[in-house]
Amino acid sequence: MKQTVVVIFFLTFGACNQITGLDDLKFKEKDSNTSAVNSSDDVAVNDSNSDSATAIDTEVPTDSVVATDSDTNTISSDSTDTGTAPDTNSIDSETIDSETADTDDSDTSDVCTPNVSIGLFCEQSNVVSKDDCGTILSEETNCALQSKECVGGACVCPIGWTGDSCLVPVLYVNAAIADDTGHNGRSWPQAYKDLQSALTTASSGAQVEIWVAKGRYVPGSTRNATFQLINNVRLYGGFNGSERLLQERDIVTNKTLLDGDIDGNDSSSSFDMHNENVYHVVTGAEGATIDGFTIRGGNADSSVQPNVAEGGGIYATGVSITVANCTIIENSADFGGALHIRQADGYVRNCHIERNFSQNDGGGIGFGSGNYQIINCTFFNNTAAGDNSYGGHGGAISVAGGSLKIDGCSFLENHAAVGGGLYSRGGSNSILINNSLFTGNDAASSGAISIQIDDPSESAQIESCTVTNNFTDGENNSVYLIGNASISNSIFFENSNQAGTDTQIYGYYSPSKVTVSDSIIEGNCAPDANLICDSTVLNTDPQFVDAVSGDFRLKVTSPAIDAGDNSNVASDELDLAENPRIVDGDGNGTATVDMGAYEFMP
Repeated sequence: MKQTVVVIFFLTFGACNQITGLDDLKFKEKDSNTSAVNSSDDVAVNDSNSDSATAIDTEVPTDSVVATDSDTNTISSDSTDTGTAPDTNSIDSETIDSETADTDDSDTSDVCTPNVSIGLFCEQSNVVSKDDCGTILSEETNCALQSKECVGGACVCPIGWTGDSCLVPVLYVNAAIADDTGHNGRSWPQAYKDLQSALTTASSGAQVEIWVAKGRYVPGSTRNATFQLINNVRLYGGFNGSERLLQERDIVTNKTLLDGDIDGNDSSSSFDMHNENVYHVVTGAEGATIDGFTIRGGNADSSVQPNVAEGGGIYATGVSITVANCTIIENSADFGGALHIRQADGYVRNCHIERNFSQNDGGGIGFGSGNYQIINCTFFNNTAAGDNSYGGHGGAISVAGGSLKIDGCSFLENHAAVGGGLYSRGGSNSILINNSLFTGNDAASSGAISIQIDDPSESAQIESCTVTNNFTDGENNSVYLIGNASISNSIFFENSNQAGTDTQIYGYYSPSKVTVSDSIIEGNCAPDANLICDSTVLNTDPQFVDAVSGDFRLKVTSPAIDAGDNSNVASDELDLAENPRIVDGDGNGTATVDMGAYEFMP
């Protein structure tokens, strides 16, 4: 492949000697670093319907306006977004495909060299960009000094580039493209039709973003086909095919579906037709991000091939990934129906995980031996089958070792043999559940939560949560805690079991202990519940706005208002509705946190 290298000009900041017009400003060449992409012109394409994948073309597309004082602006794909200018002194290329740069070293003592205060936006009513000589810079010049363009009032990167310094290449994918023959994926008009083509091309580069327009994408035609993510590559969905900025996308309107139903015959009412679906719709990679997609139809049901019984929607073992702004629905597996991550770290935020199924553990998510965070997610109607003798643990989430933080999540109508909402056991567990709601979950044992902490140096913490209307099909309790655990600023109300004893929480093991403070527990702390409760625990109706309709906010007359303990709450913490966590709800002049997942807003 012919390499294209260009010398790029940047300002050398200096003192003002003489006030002159913009036309007289002298630009001095600054060292830059542009390295060539070493890749073959022939790049193999994964199992897909497109043969148009090529190595990343680092030349800025001709349909973009390059805001530099040179003929071309070319940045190599193996640059990272460091904010430093490319260094042309280390050029690795046989040819230079540009005009010779003007390197006139004549005397410039009478020329004013500007020192510019550059804003992020090119239209700012209260900020005027000037050089040291007092010359007001135009909006276009202000953006040009950042190697950006002025578009819609913002300084944006040239098409095909992103990042603070516009050094991260972007590849574009659009299923609506009729024919992508000859396309290089570097702009929306040049977009690939198939996501696999972009993933293949991205594998030849370093840090890359892939922007995917709305539509349906299938990984291939065999059960082993998968969308294999690439190390450190960020994959974004939710575009309409015209955006210049990531924040312009709309993931709700522009549904971007990654579908494991290769036969196109799935039923939304059952998993009966999933037998021929792919094992994993998406397979993770170290440092990869997948953001803004609907992921459905994976069926990791094989006991023959290694690792294909885990993670029908997303599978990641030994690699840390981020999953954000995704809907993961109607996937199935033996372990972790929607998502399975083990022996690595995982970060899941702003996701909706619904109607996934596991034959054993983790109907929604299965975790093992890592550090995991789940932030602002909803788990609805996920199922972990089994009878507790083997499997059936954690309708929404099952954790087998490691640490887990849950913040701002809702667990609604999930089902399991043990732990309808959450099950955790084994290893050096450390569990924090904060600002979350558990309601409508059911299990044969522990309808809402079952946590066992084996390591006496570790503990489970439940803070600012509402646990209500969960059901246990037996004599056990909705919340079952083994080992060191603490509960504060929370509400446990109207959870029930088939036996009718309706004990809200049960703690087990000595000398380990479960302490409860600043909370409402219906029935108070039963003598046989093995709980240590202080005088701040209330046995009263929390007065939800409308529990029958699922509105568990607090009425103005609720005894839970301003009844919590601020020492257990971070100063910038938000409740489940993303309202401030510490406010003066009762109007007494002192801001105090409420009990439960929702803060009362006066």
